[in-house]
Amino acid sequence: NGDLLSINRKQLPVANDITPLHLSRYRSSAYNFEIEVSLGASINATLVDQATGQRTLLQDGMNNISFNVTSASSNVDRFYIEYSNATLNTGDISLTNSLAVYPNPVTDNTFVLNSSYLNGKEVTITLFNTLGQKIYSTTTDFNNSYIVQPSLKLSSGMYILKVQTGEETGTVKVIVK
Repeated sequence: NGDLLSINRKQLPVANDITPLHLSRYRSSAYNFEIEVSLGASINATLVDQATGQRTLLQDGMNNISFNVTSASSNVDRFYIEYSNATLNTGDISLTNSLAVYPNPVTDNTFVLNSSYLNGKEVTITLFNTLGQKIYSTTTDFNNSYIVQPSLKLSSGMYILKVQTGEETGTVKVIVK
């Protein structure tokens, strides 16, 4: 239908990695990036626009970023994505400290996430394996607890449960036996 698409698949990035975005042959002055990110809780990705100095933190999921091109901002190496270790701000520590998983270790593919801190808030709950792959995700209105029951059988090992509100992100380790 006339849309152009670029797909880049490689090993998951680590802190200090950079992915250059080579753009050339502009045919318009207004563009939109659609960047899908699935890095998990431990790595941040930031889109850097060298022409404007703007830095956009990319969230897990689909990110839409609009930009304009002028003769002064049409360099092929204008954009790149840089990766850094995720850090928690002070508010995030409160959220992380409020999260409890029972039972942990998990033995039957189902566990309960408890947190009175999240009462009445809409939250996104995402489970990642140690490779950063998304195993389970849901958005719900939280009321003291939530039963996490992935449709896939969880293999033995460690997982990261990421809980996001509009303002905060918290994580907790989940062990599966």
